Parts: sequence; structure tokens; C-alpha cells
Amino acid sequence: RAPNMAALMGDYLHAMAEILRANDPDRAISISAFFLGRTAPEFVVENFRDMLFDTGIDYLLLQDGVGVGDPPLPYVHLYYEAFANHWRDDGSEGQGRLPDLWAVIETFTQVSEADEPFKPKTAAVERVIEQVEIAQTYFDRLILFTYDDYIAPEPEAFFDAFKP
Repeated sequence: RAPNMAALMGDYLHAMAEILRANDPDRAISISAFFLGRTAPEFVVENFRDMLFDTGIDYLLLQDGVGVGDPPLPYVHLYYEAFANHWRDDGSEGQGRLPDLWAVIETFTQVSEADEPFKPKTAAVERVIEQVEIAQTYFDRLILFTYDDYIAPEPEAFFDAFKP
């Protein structure tokens, strides 16, 4: 959360993107990140902007944190709204750019305690539907994390819930 640490991370991401582009110039570069409920939404956006502006990263995949309960589902929209309202380039020629945003929907629920090794189970379909409904209000691209681990074991429940 400290500005000097955000600058250090931004420098690292910029260098990483340059190396990747030098080796594979046509491939898009994505990074995944998360936010925690203890930090104000506008501050989260400001930090990510500071870290990612003009790094060459194409996509920022924002993991919603609902699977581990941080932030709790009723507060996720506040973070999404802050990103929707404040994640824009200023439009100035030659001023760099920000990555496009995608939402990552956690389709699991953590069942282990904080001091234990991470142990998840498949989330309730109703909760995942609510997560998707909230995210699609703010994002054009959604990713379900992860299909193989949490949806594939019970695909009928998810597919039936998402039928048009």
C-alpha cells in the first residue's frame, strides 16, 4: 500500500513486460491480482493505477476474493464500482495506458481456518450466480476460477443455473 512499494512493483512489471515482448511480441500479457476488504476501494484502484500505468501489461485479472470471504460478497460491488469509475486513461497522446480489466469469479469456498493449509470446496451455485450478476454490471469479461477444480465435478448444477 506504500507509494514507494507500488513504484517498485510498477518498475518490475514494466521490466517483465519488456522481456516478454522481446521474446514474443505478439502475445498478450496478463497478470492476476486481488484486493482485500481492509483497504478502501478508491485506494485500491489508485494503487493498481500507480503500479500498472504504462507497464505494457495488456490485462489485469481482478480476483473477487469471495471464495475466501475477503472482501465479503456484499462489499465486492464497491470495489468494482471504484474500478469502473476511476480506471481510465486520461486520453493524452503519448501518456501511456492502463491494462484492460477482467473479473475473476472465485467458484470455491475456503473451508480451512486461517492458520491451516488452504482447503476449498465448490461454492454454492446461488452464490456464484450472484457474483456473476454483480461482476457483469461492471466488466465485459468474466473468468470462472477454476472450472476444472470446482465446476467440472458438478457441471449440471452450474450449466442449469446459467441457461438463458
